[in-house]
Amino acid sequence: MHDRRYVMNVAVSKMAFWREPKHTWEKIGAVTPGLEMMFGGPANNDVSKQIDELEVLIEEDVSGLVVFSNNSAAVAPTINRAVDRGIPVITAFADVPNSKRLAHIGTDQARLAAAIAGFVMNEYTTQIKRKPRVLVAIGGKTALDQVERLDGIRKAIGDRMEYLGYVEDGFNSAEAEREIRRAFLSYEDIDVIFGCNSQSAIGAVAALQRLQKDPGDVVVTGWDTEKEVMDEIKLGRRGWIQATAVLYSSYMVQVCFALLEAANFGYLYPDTLNTRELQLPAVPPMIEIPMKEVVTIKNVDEYLGKQL
Repeated sequence: MHDRRYVMNVAVSKMAFWREPKHTWEKIGAVTPGLEMMFGGPANNDVSKQIDELEVLIEEDVSGLVVFSNNSAAVAPTINRAVDRGIPVITAFADVPNSKRLAHIGTDQARLAAAIAGFVMNEYTTQIKRKPRVLVAIGGKTALDQVERLDGIRKAIGDRMEYLGYVEDGFNSAEAEREIRRAFLSYEDIDVIFGCNSQSAIGAVAALQRLQKDPGDVVVTGWDTEKEVMDEIKLGRRGWIQATAVLYSSYMVQVCFALLEAANFGYLYPDTLNTRELQLPAVPPMIEIPMKEVVTIKNVDEYLGKQL
């Protein structure tokens, strides 16, 4: 018998990135009495479908929601309806700031992206005789985490690299391949491709192979721990991909769960203060989890664990 049901609803739910958060989320449900933990969301980047799913969950009066969306403006009204119905909502990985969500659990995306850019500038740009030309692949410009990563890269490279622009890949490797190949037609020479989601680098490799490039001709970085990405990093300079970023995704999910439990069991607000009566925030609107690290050939073995 379940007395509470929490649902994690995420965009592009079929991406391999969600394997670890989903496993943690469901394991919490398996070991916690009286709790049902559900994981779902559209398989692709369809925000209208995500909104429809969230509306159904609101009507089912679930006990709490964790939401990741690639379109914060579109999903904000739905989050507000959930909160107005008494359902606590946490956003994770990408914020929906103009909403009534209880809190956002995230990391400094720009700082982590800047760390990847710094690695590339320190390790690879000396092999390029001219000013390196940079292309960035993002999932979409409505996704706040993608925009923050793009901004972090641009600020980090400054005038040390020539920023050509960005392409939108829709969090899809096939689309990333098409857009990156099209970019080569426009710019001809591209020295570095920074991928800002787990599919960007995979698509970049496919594009470079179709263009008959060799590993090392273009420096490629990824995001998250897709097996294909990690395998390429393992090859070092013989591989297509040189670095990726890793988040404390399992821990972030645990923090989301803890906040939903506090909201449902009534200890989110301290009884010794008038916080609730004064309608003051019970928790910080943004809870920042420090970034984990940049994965390179030097530490990739630590992340080549078992596939769940």
